[in-house]
Amino acid sequence: MLDEFGTLTDRLPNAKSRQGSFQVLLNIINDSFQGSVEGLGFLVAGTKESLTDSERGLFSYEPLRTRLEPLGVGDKVADSNPIIKLTPLGPEDLLVLLENIRRVQALGEETKYLLSDEALKNFVEWAIAKLGKKCLANPREVVRAFVCILQAMEDNPGKDWHQVFDEEIDARARPANDAERHLANLDIKGQ
Repeated sequence: MLDEFGTLTDRLPNAKSRQGSFQVLLNIINDSFQGSVEGLGFLVAGTKESLTDSERGLFSYEPLRTRLEPLGVGDKVADSNPIIKLTPLGPEDLLVLLENIRRVQALGEETKYLLSDEALKNFVEWAIAKLGKKCLANPREVVRAFVCILQAMEDNPGKDWHQVFDEEIDARARPANDAERHLANLDIKGQ
C-alpha cells in the first residue's frame, strides 16, 4: 500500500526521480494486469493532482496514463477500472470520523468521553470555517488538532472544553518561536 502518492509525483521536484517511481509502479501494474503475480493486491492513494497533473502526475507518464485512464464515457465509467475516485468527506462525515476517534480514545466507554457532542460539532464548524473544504478532502490537520484537544482534555481533567479549545486554537494560530514570529511579520513580497 502506498499512501500519499503525491510525495512521489507532484511534490517530487526531480523529474528523473519521478520517472523512476513511475517505472516501478508501471512494472507492478503490468505484472498484475498480465496475471504473473497471482494473489497480489496493491493500493495507491493520492490526490487528483497526483494522478492528472500534466507535468508531474501519473498521467504525465504515457505508459501509466494508457493503463490507468478510466474506460467509459462521461459519468458511465466501467466498474472494472483500476482507479476508484472517492468523493471528499462532507461535514457530517468529518463529524462521524471525530466521533470515532473520541470513541477509540475512550476505549469505547461513553462515560469516558472527554468531549460532548456539542464540542465535536463546534470543532467541525471551526475546522470548516478555518480551513474550508480543504479539511474535508484531506482531514489530516483537523484530526491532528482534534487529537491535541483530546490530549489537553485528558491532561487537564475538570477543565472546560471551551477553555481548552480556545487555548489549542490560539496555540495553533501563532508561530511556535521567536524566529517564526519574526518571519511571519516580514514582508517578503517580491523576494
